[in-house]
Amino acid sequence: MSSVRKLERISSTEYFTYEASILGKAEFYDGLIVDMAGSSPEHSNIAMNIGAELVMATRGKGCKVYNPDIHIAAANSYLHPDAAVVCGELEVSDIHKGVVRNPIVIVEVLSPSTSTRDRGEKFELYKVLDSLREYVLVEQDVPQIYVFTKAVGGDWVYHVYRGLDANLKLNSLGISIPLANIYYDVQFQDPASES
Repeated sequence: MSSVRKLERISSTEYFTYEASILGKAEFYDGLIVDMAGSSPEHSNIAMNIGAELVMATRGKGCKVYNPDIHIAAANSYLHPDAAVVCGELEVSDIHKGVVRNPIVIVEVLSPSTSTRDRGEKFELYKVLDSLREYVLVEQDVPQIYVFTKAVGGDWVYHVYRGLDANLKLNSLGISIPLANIYYDVQFQDPASES
C-alpha cells in the first residue's frame, strides 16, 4: 500500500475514530496519520499467497497468521503489515483490543511507493517490538525476498532469497516455503520489454 497524504498531529483515539470513518486504512506514527492507498492486484496476490503458505506451514506449531494492525506502544504507533505471525498467546493493545502487540514474524510486500518506508522507518519501529524475530520484505516485480533476523546479541542480519527455485527459510518458525508458491500466478514483466 502507498502513502498518499499526511494530516496534523492527533491522539491515538482520534486516529481510531478517523480510521473507522474511511474506506481504506491509515497508519499512525506518534501523532501523525499516513493514509494508505489501495494495493495493486499483484501486491494483493503475493500477500494472499504468502499468508496462505504461512498458515499451512505453521499448523500444529502453536502459531497463528494474521493480517493485523500492530501496536508499538514504545513508539506510540499503529502499523498495518501485510501479514504477521504470533506464536503462543496473542497479546492485544490495552487501548484497542483488535490490535496485536506480539508478532514473531512481520511480512511487508514492497511497492514502489512504500519500499523506502518499509525498509527504513517501519523497520525501525518494528525493531522496538521485543517479540519480533524476523522481518520479511517481499519484492513484487521480481522473485526476491529479504529476511532480516534478530541475532542472539540483538543485531539484525539479513539473507536474500532469489528466484522461483529458492526456498524462503524462517528460522523463528522452523519452516521453509518455496518462492514459487509465494509468487504463484504472478506475471513478471519481461525486463527486455522495459527498454
